[in-house]
Amino acid sequence: MNKEKTTPFFSVVITSYNRAYCIENTLNSILNQSFTDFEIILVDDCSTDKTEEIVSNYDVIFIKTDINTGGPAHPRNLGLKYSKGEWVCFCDSDDLFSKNHLSNIYDCIKSNNLNNSIITTNAFIRKNKIDYEETYFKNRSEKFSKISFWNNYLVNKSILSSLCIRNKDVNIFKEEDNYKSFEDYIFLLENISNGKFHYYINDASVIYNVESPDSIRLLQKTEWEIFKAKTGVLTRAVKYIWLYPLVCFVGLKLILRYFLIKLKYYE
Repeated sequence: MNKEKTTPFFSVVITSYNRAYCIENTLNSILNQSFTDFEIILVDDCSTDKTEEIVSNYDVIFIKTDINTGGPAHPRNLGLKYSKGEWVCFCDSDDLFSKNHLSNIYDCIKSNNLNNSIITTNAFIRKNKIDYEETYFKNRSEKFSKISFWNNYLVNKSILSSLCIRNKDVNIFKEEDNYKSFEDYIFLLENISNGKFHYYINDASVIYNVESPDSIRLLQKTEWEIFKAKTGVLTRAVKYIWLYPLVCFVGLKLILRYFLIKLKYYE
């Protein structure tokens, strides 16, 4: 981890609540990266276990919320607020990064000259403390691809622990109770609808724990609640999408009128 550079390339944001039993593994996996230009920001949501004591042994920026917020959205927004990196990566406190996770994303950014973008990777599945060779996203033939808003709208194409976003004009996580358990999905859609492009790397470089005993994902929402939330994003996105053709149409009309006047075909 780079200790000298004031603006690291990556900020890695971890949010945690009572994860003393696994937070060391998560931190070690990030600190073991082959790419070293990054900072770690850990936001703890008022844990009652030994999380703070354990984290104090690591070179990380530790932030503790004033009260328990009951979900990851507010802690993630705090992490975004204090991030200095050019890009922000997220990692849930029971997931792991492979050694080349950050270097793979960095190479992708540089080789494809990505700027106002979101990048996600594939992930290996961990279940009942067992790591599997099975990947979370299956049957993806292309190693690197761009995923449209519409494809993301139909099916969630990301895992938050694999998500990296350009740290500029970021739409923050929704903190309202009705977004709990899928606020990361709405975060993805909101930022794509706001002009960021979503790129996907099919290499699995994250180990994703699909059955965490205290995961916020256990607070499952109905399909109807998710549909309402993402349709709200779609409504705003459609307004944005139609604005550009409208401006082009008006501009073309004015240009055409100008030349017709010049040619004396229009008065």
